[in-house]
Amino acid sequence: MSKIHPINSKRALISSREDEVQSELDMTIRSVPAGGSSDEEDTIRDNIQRLIHKDDFKRNIEDRSDAMNLLNLRQNLNNKTSSYSRSGGESLDGEESLASGALKLGNKIPFGIILPDSHFMSYWTILVLIALVYTATFMPYLITFYEDIPNNWLLVEVIFDGVFTMDFIMNFNIAYYDKYDLIVSRMKIFRNYLTGWLLIDFVACFPFSMISLISSGQGTSEGRLLKIAKLPRVARIIRILRLIKVIKTAKFMRWYNETMERLNISATISRGIKFIGFIFVLLHLTSCAWYFVDKLDGFSPKTWVVRNNLQDYQNEDLYLFSLYWGLTVLDTIGYGDIVPVITSERILCLIWLVFGVSFYSYAISNLSVIFYNMNTRENYIKRKEEYLKEFAHNVKLPKALLKQVKFYVRYNYRHNVFCWSDMNNFLKELPSKLYTKVYNHIFKDVLDNITFFKCKPPAFISELMPLLKTVVVHEGYELYSYGSPPRDVFFLLKGRVMVKDKSDAVLFSYVRGSYFGEIELMYKTDRKSSIQVEQTAHLLKVDGQDFLAVIERFQEIKDEIEEVASKRYHYFLERKKKFKEARKKLEELQKKTNVDLIKLNPLIHDIMNIKIEETKIDKEEEEKKVEDDDYQSLALKISENIKEIKSKISEVSEFYKEVLSLRNEQDETFGKLEKLLLMLDRQ
Repeated sequence: MSKIHPINSKRALISSREDEVQSELDMTIRSVPAGGSSDEEDTIRDNIQRLIHKDDFKRNIEDRSDAMNLLNLRQNLNNKTSSYSRSGGESLDGEESLASGALKLGNKIPFGIILPDSHFMSYWTILVLIALVYTATFMPYLITFYEDIPNNWLLVEVIFDGVFTMDFIMNFNIAYYDKYDLIVSRMKIFRNYLTGWLLIDFVACFPFSMISLISSGQGTSEGRLLKIAKLPRVARIIRILRLIKVIKTAKFMRWYNETMERLNISATISRGIKFIGFIFVLLHLTSCAWYFVDKLDGFSPKTWVVRNNLQDYQNEDLYLFSLYWGLTVLDTIGYGDIVPVITSERILCLIWLVFGVSFYSYAISNLSVIFYNMNTRENYIKRKEEYLKEFAHNVKLPKALLKQVKFYVRYNYRHNVFCWSDMNNFLKELPSKLYTKVYNHIFKDVLDNITFFKCKPPAFISELMPLLKTVVVHEGYELYSYGSPPRDVFFLLKGRVMVKDKSDAVLFSYVRGSYFGEIELMYKTDRKSSIQVEQTAHLLKVDGQDFLAVIERFQEIKDEIEEVASKRYHYFLERKKKFKEARKKLEELQKKTNVDLIKLNPLIHDIMNIKIEETKIDKEEEEKKVEDDDYQSLALKISENIKEIKSKISEVSEFYKEVLSLRNEQDETFGKLEKLLLMLDRQ
């Protein structure tokens, strides 16, 4: 038997002889650079000795995902000139120390053996999966609802029969894993296949479609005898069991997960897709079986098809009736319009009822978890908002202030990665390099925009980043005021803030990419200035004590921050001093111009008096002119009003004349009528 451990689909053999491992490990220990301290060398030696005697030694050295990195251990050790701690950006794991002594290359694979991790097997698995999906969907429908399968579908079946036959032959030559070893011996492969899926695969690859073609092409008694082959065709449904086998393989799961990642589909939705797919296939098979049991019974008068007078319906309609029955039983509703009567129907119905009850309870719990996990962050924010509403109601918080607090809560918890989950604790379990890469990706914008984080060790960034919280402050608001205790350090992502002194005078401004608030923390004093937002600011803030605790573990960064803080503090004092001097000079100049200049130059005093008198005269003339203008405008308005009154009077007089003329006409009309009446009376 040959056992080969794969390294990126390469041939490899793990040596289990401890003496060889020990000799290689001694070489590894000796390859540790002399530049490291004796304590570090002793620690590495102790870790190696401890790992050798662990029960999971072979598992530790046989991690396939890290094998190629482990092979380069000696070169990494020789290039190492600094600390082996996490703060240096590199880590020495026990597996890395064991690599050069534990891995040996060179064993050959027998001719014709196919590695399960090869690219060929990836494509072949997808092809077999397509054939199995056809088997689970189209084939049950064709077998159940068609007496004779149409020729075009028979061609498809012949092709898939060939696929299953090739797969059956290939399984005698596909290596497999025994725990962490790759088995390539043909005898072991055959024995493993014989005790596994050989019988099912043989039934699955039997060419029933060729028998159907022969039987459909003959009209003799021999052809009618061959039509008995229709019954064994039902056995082809056994292929569906292989669908479970393929889906459960690590290769398929890895392919499925990678596909979901490429489509940017979350793990929760991915679980939902698998759940719905499983239910769909099972419901489809049960619906086909519900009609097939009546077909096997020869559609006797008691079958549900005959009792409901559905014999003449199309196949599509019959499938919908079967699907309707399956859904009503699965949901434990059961309307009672389609019920089992014969024994085979009752047996199938009982089986499906048991599954339906189990499915109903499982589906409710599983779907509720899926839908809840789809919006973990939103649910967390809603809980925070509900607590905030109750708090605001109890303390009678003003609506305007409540609105501001709500905005902060929503923005903060939507943009902070680590305030709503245990992701930070999870990431700490990753190797140092991978841990740093994840943080660099999450905070890429911060690292690009904040100059403070450039050229900083990855370990420092990965420790400080989870402590940062996002804050948005609108124009005009203060981040902190003069004399307040220092609590936070701020990093400005976007916007602009002003630095003001005690008298509310602007000294200077911080722009995008700056950080501030550390001076008072370093000097342990109250705030020596106030910060007001000039343009809406997007900031990251970290608690001052957390900030100090982090930089305490990185002395070089602490020295750099102290140096910058000292320069900023002296610059601040210098600006403040110059501002005071400038203000003092300005006040003195104002006094000199307002008082001393007038006293030293009487001419200016006289000129100003003359100007004052001229100003008074000009004001009187202007007032008089304004009065004259007012009279003229008033007269114009009166004349205009008189004109309007005259026009109204003329209109009224004309109207009165019209009324008089109408009255005259009326009188004349009445006179004529009286004359006419008199004439009539006389007659």
